Amino acid sequence: MIFWYPNYTRDAKAASFRKARRDHGQIETVQLAKLQFQVGQQFGMLLEEIFRIFPALAEPFSIERIPGPRLVNQVRIDSQIETNIDDMNPEFYNYTLEKLFALGALDVTIIPVQMKKNRPGVLLRVLVEPVLEQATADLLFTETTTLGIRVQDVKRIEVPREARVVSTRFGPCKVKRVVLPNGSERMIPEYEECRRIARERGIPIPDVYRNLLTEAN
Repeated sequence: MIFWYPNYTRDAKAASFRKARRDHGQIETVQLAKLQFQVGQQFGMLLEEIFRIFPALAEPFSIERIPGPRLVNQVRIDSQIETNIDDMNPEFYNYTLEKLFALGALDVTIIPVQMKKNRPGVLLRVLVEPVLEQATADLLFTETTTLGIRVQDVKRIEVPREARVVSTRFGPCKVKRVVLPNGSERMIPEYEECRRIARERGIPIPDVYRNLLTEAN
């Protein structure tokens, strides 16, 4: 991504140049050309977010995206940690999920199961990076009633994706850009953006999602 800062106009700086000549004698007039800043994807997205919140800061700049190399599917090894629970207050699961995601969990799933003596229970399954395996185990032992967990390595294949900010009828909005194996792209609205717009404008969230999906693609 490249950010351009436009030329300084000669008229805008003429007074300061004339004053410098009076104070210090003849000086060389400097022609300031366009300044070019090339930044990485993450920093570029941060700047776009700042410009979205403070539009006045973006006025001197124009943005040009430089396409990078075509991305390929990623294959990675993650840790899958799971446990069966049948003696925990169901209201506590939401709090546990919040803590798992705050820790850095990639995914958390709760699946209804029938356990021994026909007791209803849940299978709590967590997907994390291997470096978080021990911290996740400690959290599950602390925040749930489980006495044991199962851990295994799983291979995960994921398509390339990145965050984007697109212009819509609701203003700049975050979407997820996904590159499919055939090279085509798909834009997926972010839930948090849909919820924000629905609350701010009093619009049903399905309508917000449908409009963002149409305009982003």
